[in-house]
Amino acid sequence: MELKHILIIATCICALATEQGCKKSPETPSANAPIVTTKPVTNISSTSVVTGGELVNANNITDKGILWGTDSNLLKLPYSNKISNGAGPSNFTDTLQNLLSATTYYVRAYAMYGSEIAYGAAVKFITLLPEPTVYLAGYNGSNAAYWKNGKLFPLPNGTYAHSIQVVGGDVYAAGEGFFNSNMRALCWKNGIVVLSPTALILLWLIPFMLLETTYMPPDTS
Repeated sequence: MELKHILIIATCICALATEQGCKKSPETPSANAPIVTTKPVTNISSTSVVTGGELVNANNITDKGILWGTDSNLLKLPYSNKISNGAGPSNFTDTLQNLLSATTYYVRAYAMYGSEIAYGAAVKFITLLPEPTVYLAGYNGSNAAYWKNGKLFPLPNGTYAHSIQVVGGDVYAAGEGFFNSNMRALCWKNGIVVLSPTALILLWLIPFMLLETTYMPPDTS
């Protein structure tokens, strides 16, 4: 009797082990699963990148797209940082925007087929540092002007802009030109001639704020 009980228990254990061994993990693809490849990350800037996914053996695809975040272990559906490209077997390209600068991210392509999901590998990328904003004051032809990151902004009534300063969100330029038919010192605020007390004070201060300094190498002796 005891031997019979032992055989029954052993049979149950073997059956249970076999059943558990046949169960697939959430990311174990079935025989008809598509092959998903995460595209390399390109066009990396401080706030955006371009990536996407490629599909092989893509049958009955109900949704496909991209997941991204700062932790590669969290890139599984459902996930908030997602771009969906809809159903169908075609490859896709996406632009990720509003990213943080100088930050490490991971991106991963996915494809849903039936009730299952296939994933590509997580690809790492690092966004760039923010680009500096460069202002330059001077003249364009016979007219005063300034440039912001290479884009020209003319300054009316002016012949030459000697200096420029950004205060908050306002751009002040100081120079010279014609005002009321007379040649005189001028100040522009956001490209418009201004004669307010604040502008005149800035007109006087800007040259001193932008005085050139001489670089002195550190003393290594």
